[in-house]
Amino acid sequence: AQLGPIDVLVNNVGPYVDTPFLDLPLADFDEIMAGNVRATFLLSQAVGRAMRERGSGRIINIAATDYRHRSHAVYGLAKSGVIYLTEALALELAPST
Repeated sequence: AQLGPIDVLVNNVGPYVDTPFLDLPLADFDEIMAGNVRATFLLSQAVGRAMRERGSGRIINIAATDYRHRSHAVYGLAKSGVIYLTEALALELAPST
């Protein structure tokens, strides 16, 4: 509040664990999903609400597309979630005409 409203939010986070799918502990799965999808969701929701009320602002989500490699199953799942969330928010938060 002292610095004024947030005009631009850049979500560029995402823990990655190089562990094969069959060996990946649930705790690592949760960390990857929380760090990628949940963090993007929560920050976008908090900032997006204020942006919508002001009628201006930008949310930029960074998501890798080069995740189709061995041991990237859950990371790819998380990044796909970020990509889908980005597309959905573009529709939902767009100014109504």
